[in-house]
Amino acid sequence: MYASLQTRKALEYEYAAAEKNTWYPDNVVHCNEKISVSRNVPPDLHIHTKQLLEMCFADDLKPVAVTIDLIDVVYEILRNETAEPSIIVIDNHFLSKAIKEYYPRHPSFLLSGESFNALVKIFREIKSAKIWNPKSLFVIVGTHFQDSIAVLKLLWRIEAISSFFVCQYEINNKTLILTFNPFSHYAPEPWQQVEIDDDSKDRWTIFDQFFVNNAEICESIKFDKSVRLDRFPIKSQHFNFLRNYVLIGKLPNFKHWPSVYKDLFETLHSVTDSTPESYISDDIYDRSIEPGKNDLSARSIPLKFIPVEYTDVMAFYDQEGYVILTRKLITVPVIDEIVDDYFNIWTATMSGFILTMILVVIYVNNHHHLCETLSDMLSLMLDMDLMVPINLLSMQLSFFFATVFMLIFNPALQGHLSSALAEPAHQQVDTLEQKKWPLKDKFDKVTMNFVETGHADYHRKKSLFKRMLQKKEIIDRIKAAEQYEQLDFGYFEYDYLIIPLRSFWTILVLIIEIMIKKFQTWNEKRRQKSKSQKSQVRRRIADLIRRMASCCRSRRTPCKNHVKCMSLH
Repeated sequence: MYASLQTRKALEYEYAAAEKNTWYPDNVVHCNEKISVSRNVPPDLHIHTKQLLEMCFADDLKPVAVTIDLIDVVYEILRNETAEPSIIVIDNHFLSKAIKEYYPRHPSFLLSGESFNALVKIFREIKSAKIWNPKSLFVIVGTHFQDSIAVLKLLWRIEAISSFFVCQYEINNKTLILTFNPFSHYAPEPWQQVEIDDDSKDRWTIFDQFFVNNAEICESIKFDKSVRLDRFPIKSQHFNFLRNYVLIGKLPNFKHWPSVYKDLFETLHSVTDSTPESYISDDIYDRSIEPGKNDLSARSIPLKFIPVEYTDVMAFYDQEGYVILTRKLITVPVIDEIVDDYFNIWTATMSGFILTMILVVIYVNNHHHLCETLSDMLSLMLDMDLMVPINLLSMQLSFFFATVFMLIFNPALQGHLSSALAEPAHQQVDTLEQKKWPLKDKFDKVTMNFVETGHADYHRKKSLFKRMLQKKEIIDRIKAAEQYEQLDFGYFEYDYLIIPLRSFWTILVLIIEIMIKKFQTWNEKRRQKSKSQKSQVRRRIADLIRRMASCCRSRRTPCKNHVKCMSLH
């Protein structure tokens, strides 16, 4: 009862984000010595767990996250590898978000099931980080069969479909393997269904089988749990202008849907044997698929508006046009890495000071011409010729310091840039960037078969035939119109009258424009002539005034000059 209460309390679909702590380097361990096994784990269970992982999951243990008491189980499997094993230790300082920095592929997990509360804490940390992927392998090693139900329910809540609980059966002391199927009650032999006391209506079933040291059990251990869905509900999101409603067991009959989309969704649910749950909303911006409320979104959305952080694209390609798609490359982290590694406080201060001093010297030598100064500064940065003369001592010193600055800083900056751009991609084929829906691969396979069998081409050809019929109807209407009475001169009588009137009006407007232009030219000449005459009159008056003033000054001079002045008058 305590385990069930803890499960309901801790296992919510929305996990809180992990706290931001420092990643300790000792979390990533490369084991070089043997570590003793926990005393709580029986020796046979320890050996059988190692044999199970070695036979069936050897390729999935690169990397592997393991609790401290189970390190040697993995180390004994990977010690014969040419490279050092990639083992991630889960301890009190474990942070799943830092694993992505070291390992681009999502790891497998080998965890101890001794403490249920410790498992809840570990799963909360894993589920809330980007490292989470439903394809990750979870192997829980416990000592009590009673703990398996609560632990597997915890794994079912977080959709970890590739999960196993290994324990020792109390009756015969044999190693027992338990797993669950979240979709149906199916499991191949020798799996046996386990009866549990669960009053909920959840669709999940627990199976168990005893461990046998034989590689043939791997086929049954790693069976495809999605091969039979048995009417498992698939929630799909649709858009409708009219109202909001829900359909259980069938798809909406939208008239505006292309026929190929209707056929595709019907094929998906019929082939996968799933039950459609259609949620129709009149909100065009409804994004209920993002937090995981729905599984599919049947909306026509431009690629640039698709929330790629939460959604993935189904493998269905319907050619309605031609689009060139390129991979989206994030350049901001590369630039941030270069800036953070190279431009510290010292380099930024020195660079700014030197460039400012050089700019001031060039500005002074360019006679305070800012445009020429900026052009010379750009030429200096690009190793081009300068327009400013360098015969002055200040300019020679500036050129020398600028050359030294470029020789020191440019190679270092180019080296950081080249090293950042030359780094290989951190993502592999199976990466952490894949979306978190367990049935994604199954639905992709169905849609690819839908296209490869010609169903999409059938609808496209059907649509083409429909367009051809529409064109034929248009041609028939044109031919029928040609059988009417032919047009004669009477139909164009007014047109022949309107054309000369428009021509006359055009000529009249042209004549008026010419007259206005000539009037403006004549008026401009008249104004210039009047202005020149006024200036001549002003000059004559000015000369007369100057003569009168000179005569008045001459009254103080001898009589001889006075006579000359009077004679002038």
